[in-house]
Amino acid sequence: MQKGAFSEQEERTTEDVWFDDLHDWLLTKDETPFKFKEIFEPGGPLGNRREPNDQRRISEILTKLGCERFRIRKEGGKQRFWVKKSE
Repeated sequence: MQKGAFSEQEERTTEDVWFDDLHDWLLTKDETPFKFKEIFEPGGPLGNRREPNDQRRISEILTKLGCERFRIRKEGGKQRFWVKKSE
């Protein structure tokens, strides 16, 4: 994809209504790893507002906000976490 085409597409993309909620919540997390489910817990940025396609949608927002997903092997198997990368 050409550089100019990418910029135009970025401009046309509307910001997700959850972007600001997730951004503000991440400011409280520093570089502390968190599980995806924390986003939907009481006190989390989205509470009980979960729909079937939300995992992909939120993953895209978290990535745009500079988060990385990783796995840790613990007793009982692997656990997945997200962490906000330092700027």
